[in-house]
Formats: sequence, structure tokens, C-alpha cells
Amino acid sequence: MEPISTGPRGPRQTTASLVVEHLRTRIVTGDLKPGDTLNIASISSELGVSQTPAREALHLLSNEGLVELNAFRKAQVAPLSADEYEEIFIMRVGLEGLAAELGAQRISDEEIGTLKERLDELAEAAKTGDVDQFIDVDRKFHRVHYLATRRERLWERIISMRTTAERYTRLGYDLPEVGLTDTLERHRTLFDAVKNRDGARARNEIVTDLTRTYESVRAAILELEASKGSNGDGR
Repeated sequence: MEPISTGPRGPRQTTASLVVEHLRTRIVTGDLKPGDTLNIASISSELGVSQTPAREALHLLSNEGLVELNAFRKAQVAPLSADEYEEIFIMRVGLEGLAAELGAQRISDEEIGTLKERLDELAEAAKTGDVDQFIDVDRKFHRVHYLATRRERLWERIISMRTTAERYTRLGYDLPEVGLTDTLERHRTLFDAVKNRDGARARNEIVTDLTRTYESVRAAILELEASKGSNGDGR
């Protein structure tokens, strides 16, 4: 890992927050996999920081559900959990359903134009199979839609949940029932609802898409958990 830059930071960027951001990215993208050990001394050495912000970062990531801390073992990347994913899903349905409906009702013509640009970029990412780019553009797409609610704190809550859910989202893109192409088509349907300022339809499209992904990914996780249990590898 490259040392963390000690250059100018934003007013809220502490060393611990930079370590959190770095480790969170590696966890949600799968660079650090469930069960991987997270050693404080190694993290501080590799990132060029003291052990105090490294330790604080692990505690913060533990609060996000991305890291497991045990008094008798080193910290480790938290396993994927069907129960956790269910909790994330329920919260996302409520928050994103509301944002989808209000955003569609309040969106401006200019924002609809920007949303169309993001949709075109999403299509290009799907065409090339670039999952990282797809996720990045997907986030920008929904940011335009959801911030049309004029409720910035609602978006902040949603993006926090989306970040926590990203490990599961990436798993979904590997499943034939989800995939980038099908997800793109659902975004096109959502865009049509938003363009027509049909709030109820926009809410339904978001809830349907989240539910489809949830059911497929949860089934895959339960199968994985059952497999580990039968092999005596359960925790």
C-alpha cells in the first residue's frame, strides 16, 4: 500500500478518517476479502501513520459493520451476512423509495438533462463490463435524482447505506439474475419515470430493483453460509 498523503486536507479529514477511507475502499471493492486479518502495526507501517489512527479507523469500520473486532484475535474483515444484508435492504427501501418519489416530483429540466448524461455513461460502462466505473456512475446518477428532493441529509444517509452495501452490490453483479445489462435496463425505466415526473412509478422502480437484487444476493449468501457450515468452517 502507498503511504497516505500528508498534504492539505479538508476541514473534516483527520488521519483516522483517511485510513478509514483507504481501508473501506479496499474492503468494499474486494481487495480485502471477508476473513482477511487487519493488523494495526502492519496498517500503520504500510500507510505511514501511527498506530493510534489505525486503531481508531478499525473501530470506526467496525461500527459500519465492515470489520470484526475480537479481544482474543486480530481484527478481520467482516464476513458477508444474510442478516446484515436484510437490515441494509430494509433501510435502503425506505430511504430510497422516499427519495425516488420526491426527487421525481421536484426535479428540474436541467437536472433531467444531467440525469440523461449519467444514463449514457452508465450504458458505456455496462458495454465495456467495467464494474468500478458502473458503480461510480450509478452513484452519480442517483445523486442527481435524489438531491432533486432538496433534502441533502437524506442523500447523505442514502450514500452511507450504499457504501455499506457495496460489497453485496458487487456480488450481485456477478450473478446472472442481476448483472450490468439488466441493471442498466432498470435505470432506463427509472429515468423514464423521473422524466415524466411520476413519483409513484419512480418509487416502485427503485423498490422493485432493490428487491430483485436483495433476493438474488441473499440466496447466494445463504448458500455460501450453508456450505461453510457443512464443511465445519462456520463461525
